[in-house]
Amino acid sequence: MALLDPNIQDEIYKLQNLAFEKHAENKLEEMTRFFEQAWDLCPGPKGNWNEATNSAKYAFRCYMKEKDYDQARLWVNRMTDANNIQEQDDYDVLLYRGIYLFETRKYKDAYEHFKELVKLCGYRAFEGEDPTYERFAKDPSDFLHAQEAGSSGEEDSSPEELPDDLYEEIEGLLEKGDEAAEEEDYPKAIEWYTTALTQLPSHPSDWEISLHIYTALGDACYNMEDLDKAHESYSQALKCPGGVETGYVWFGLGQIYYEQEEIKKAEDAFMRAYMLEGEEIFEDIEPSYLEVIEAYIRK
Repeated sequence: MALLDPNIQDEIYKLQNLAFEKHAENKLEEMTRFFEQAWDLCPGPKGNWNEATNSAKYAFRCYMKEKDYDQARLWVNRMTDANNIQEQDDYDVLLYRGIYLFETRKYKDAYEHFKELVKLCGYRAFEGEDPTYERFAKDPSDFLHAQEAGSSGEEDSSPEELPDDLYEEIEGLLEKGDEAAEEEDYPKAIEWYTTALTQLPSHPSDWEISLHIYTALGDACYNMEDLDKAHESYSQALKCPGGVETGYVWFGLGQIYYEQEEIKKAEDAFMRAYMLEGEEIFEDIEPSYLEVIEAYIRK
């Protein structure tokens, strides 16, 4: 594939970064303008340039988060067209189109996309995504039956709440773990966090409080240099309500990937953290982490 002129490349990175900033500020019209400018800077045909495909991916993610499905459809179609010209693997296209179809409740079509995706690369394709997508790919029957019954899958999907007394007990264990972590007694903190998880009903990741517990457990394990356990904990945090939208969890995963020299995975995780929280999440932290995504956020 041909390489884009470095000056154009730099300008595209700058525009993408400006779009992320405007998204964080909820200035969506300005965000749209910067994404469009980044797209337009790539000479035609757009599919010749990875920069165009990446702009489409980033824009799609932002619009899906805003539930602006018209714009999301526009950008996933652009990504599809670019991918067809590049004749690259269809992994991202299948995933993103499947997500779009699922969120717009076109469940049969979404399942066909996810089924083909799983054939190509297995369920690892859903790593870091809303766990609902993987569950749907494994068994879409609940969604399909609900749609056939006329409910369109619109039943209340908010997390079930724990009984007050159990919540208070778990919160007390969590606070003890946090206190131990503040004193850098990480083994004791891990003990308290693990005990808190055992008090939860089945499927701990279904409960909102689990996001805090798994994230704190990941931090403690990371400080103990147990990277495998930290990775497992942060990955579980992503599956909790609100986990995918929590930049700190992505940042924690990025740290682990960086330390394990899996730089591409670190780049993806840090970029997601940046898109959610901005550059502030990298303040007072090892500067080499920010350098991993510097090319994408250079101004």
